[in-house]
Amino acid sequence: LDRPDVGETTVMLRGVPNQYTPKQLLKELLGWGFAGCIDLFYLPIDFRHKTNLAYAFINFTTQEDAVRFCSVASTTTLSFLKRAKRLATAPARVQGFRANFDQFLHH
Repeated sequence: LDRPDVGETTVMLRGVPNQYTPKQLLKELLGWGFAGCIDLFYLPIDFRHKTNLAYAFINFTTQEDAVRFCSVASTTTLSFLKRAKRLATAPARVQGFRANFDQFLHH
């Protein structure tokens, strides 16, 4: 389990089943108790194959919420597709809402 360091608020979530849509994944994560804690969510999609790329970037409003998310994600499985899938978290290379927003806007 990789946890964000002081000041880090953006987490990369790996191991997302490819069939999840952004709406499905975000709904599930919010159901884990993170409503109001996420200000940026990005699940890259391979439009040719109509699947996600098995990872997402999530920015939290506080570092404490990012740390709590990493703890929850390490002990919780995604349930929407009725498959137990092991998730992994790590601090994202790009940190913060503004830096991520700018990066995703220009790519």
